[in-house]
Amino acid sequence: MTRLASATDRGAAIVPFPARYRVGKIRRVADVLGDRRGKSADQYWQQIVDGMASQMQKSGLATPVIEQELREFFGAVQVELCRRLHVEGGGGAA
Repeated sequence: MTRLASATDRGAAIVPFPARYRVGKIRRVADVLGDRRGKSADQYWQQIVDGMASQMQKSGLATPVIEQELREFFGAVQVELCRRLHVEGGGGAA
């Protein structure tokens, strides 16, 4: 009888709730960042990143996986901020 390799056998990390798909959190962070500038925005972002990293560490994710998740979350927040700017700013061609 052959045994199928599991995800952990291949060194894959299973991320139960990928950060880039946490739409509610992405929108909340974009709401706050949209109203803040400079040091206030930086401090808020650092608070979010630290909290998410801590949660993922407690869940047992490896540092490279955490870093990738945070990069993808950052990208998703940036997309949301740009989308809002385009929609609210009427960014269409005249």
